[in-house]
Amino acid sequence: MAASKLSIYNAALGHLGERKLASLAENREPRRVLDDFYTQVVGYALERAPWDFALRLLQVDASGSVTPEFGYTNAFDKPSDWSRTHKISDSPKLDAPPMDFKEERDRWYADADPIYVQYVSNSATLGGFDLGRWTEAFEDYVTLRLALKCAPRITGNKAEVSDLIKLSKIALKEARELNRSGDHPEQPPMGTWASSRSGGNTNRSRWDRRSF
Repeated sequence: MAASKLSIYNAALGHLGERKLASLAENREPRRVLDDFYTQVVGYALERAPWDFALRLLQVDASGSVTPEFGYTNAFDKPSDWSRTHKISDSPKLDAPPMDFKEERDRWYADADPIYVQYVSNSATLGGFDLGRWTEAFEDYVTLRLALKCAPRITGNKAEVSDLIKLSKIALKEARELNRSGDHPEQPPMGTWASSRSGGNTNRSRWDRRSF
C-alpha cells in the first residue's frame, strides 16, 4: 500500500506509544508537532542517499545571468527541486569520461555547456515528496526519524529518544541497502533532454560525487 501522510503520522505516533489520528485535521497537539517537523524530516531523509524513486535527469544550460570571473567557464543554476547531486556529465547518456566540475549550494560550475545532471528531487509530483514513489524501507526510516524529532515535545522521554536514534540508523542502513540492491546498468534515455524526466533504477559509478 502506498504511503500517505496520515499513515506516516500514525506510524510515528505508534513508535511513541501515542493514540492514532483519525485525520490530518484532528485537533490534537501531537498532530501539530508532527506538522512542524514533517517537511524537515522528509527533506533530510532525501539527502541521505541517491534514492532511485526520487532521481530525475535534466539538461541544464549555462546561466544567462551569472558568469564566473575565473576558474570554470560556465555557471549552472540548480533546479528548484534539487536535493542531492548524483551524477554530472557532458553526455546525455552519462557515459562520457568523468567531467571536471565544482559544486556549490545553489550552482554547479563547469567548462561544458550544456551539462546533464541526475539528482535527487524533492518535487511533490516528480520526486521524493511524491509519497506514491516511496519504498516501504524508506517509509520506515522516515517514520522513525519523524518520531525521533517529535519525541521531546510529545513524550519528553529521553530513553525513548535514545532507542529511536538506534532504530532510525538501522532503518536508514536497510533502506540504503535495498536501494543499492536494485541497481543495474542504465538504459539509454528517451525523449527530449530539454525537459526533465523521472529516474528509474541507477547504478553507482565513477560519476557519483557523493558517497553513501
